Amino acid sequence: MIVFDVTQQESFDNIKMWLEETNTNATTDVNIVLVGNKCDLASERVVDYAKAKELADSLHISYMEASAKGSSNVEQIFQTLITDILSNNESPTIQTINTEEKSETKPVENTTPIDSD
Repeated sequence: MIVFDVTQQESFDNIKMWLEETNTNATTDVNIVLVGNKCDLASERVVDYAKAKELADSLHISYMEASAKGSSNVEQIFQTLITDILSNNESPTIQTINTEEKSETKPVENTTPIDSD
């Protein structure tokens, strides 16, 4: 999960760097949801929904907005992430993020399903 502050342009501008760091440092399959936080501060907002959604779409990742202060959408975001993780366990792939070109999906070799006892 990559979270940025919708009231801070610099936070939004750092998203691609954070995705590159995640891609570089992840040792396993990583599911990514981009989250715009502080959506309750509408009067202070500098990053609009459409701009953030457009970036997420271009990176082939989900985008959701939340307010941690009011717990708005927080549970739904975690449910989305859990659903993505579970569906990837059925057909494992690694999503690599290339911020200059389209994302590519690579098959994972030698995977073992996780038992859900």
